Amino acid sequence: MSAAADQPRVFIGHVGVRLDAGFGPKRWQRWRPTIACFMHPELRFDRAELLIDPEARELGQRVVEDIAEVSPETTVRLHEVPVGNPW
Repeated sequence: MSAAADQPRVFIGHVGVRLDAGFGPKRWQRWRPTIACFMHPELRFDRAELLIDPEARELGQRVVEDIAEVSPETTVRLHEVPVGNPW
């Protein structure tokens, strides 16, 4: 086994307030890029470090819960970073 295989696999990303959004059951019918990354059985992460605007705390918590549902072995940490206008 190589040394790289012993290293934890860490996902670093930004929670999008539009594409990752959704609170009702219909959210599972939409493509949400951050959640989709954790839905591939052949691609597993030990930890996720997610950046999110402080104004989207509720969405961030929902994303953490949804990742836990599809990838329970992944530890998720949110980091609030004021983005202002990302565009």
